[in-house]
Amino acid sequence: ARASAGFHVLAYCLMPNHFHLLLRVGNVPLPQIMQGLLTGYATRFNLRQGKTGHLFQSRYKAILCTDDSYLLTLVRYIHQNPVRAGFVADPSDWPWSSYRQYMSGAESHAQTGFPLSVIHERADHARSLLRDFTGGRPGEERCDAPSPRPGTPEEPTNSNTAQEDDSTATSFEKWAEAAAV
Repeated sequence: ARASAGFHVLAYCLMPNHFHLLLRVGNVPLPQIMQGLLTGYATRFNLRQGKTGHLFQSRYKAILCTDDSYLLTLVRYIHQNPVRAGFVADPSDWPWSSYRQYMSGAESHAQTGFPLSVIHERADHARSLLRDFTGGRPGEERCDAPSPRPGTPEEPTNSNTAQEDDSTATSFEKWAEAAAV
């Protein structure tokens, strides 16, 4: 269903006052995707709560991700959010994120297969490396970002900026992390 909507959710974390999404977008522009997500959520929330009006204070923020290492760093950042905020000691203790999906291998709201395949071709080994990379408490990460496995496209060093030239794009040109404030 999300693919037909023009995007795939790769990682997410819902917090009490904001959320983080790692999305892979296709032909549908990110602003259109976010408008649909935010409007749909606000409408359902307001109906359930008997309220009206805006739910989110300001526009979402988006970061273009164009390389493997940065993709993995975003996955860690998103899953470490409740730990950094002091809600839990370990990302696996936060039920409102995709971290448990990453560790269990169950596909549900997030499609974890691609980010895991960037780490290692064997999903179980990739999960183990990601667990070490994510760690429990911020600052206790047990290793640097896993090196992208051989055969995975690499981008130039300064690849976290949008590139106009499609000839330099890789499979990551359309990854974006979007967070509502």
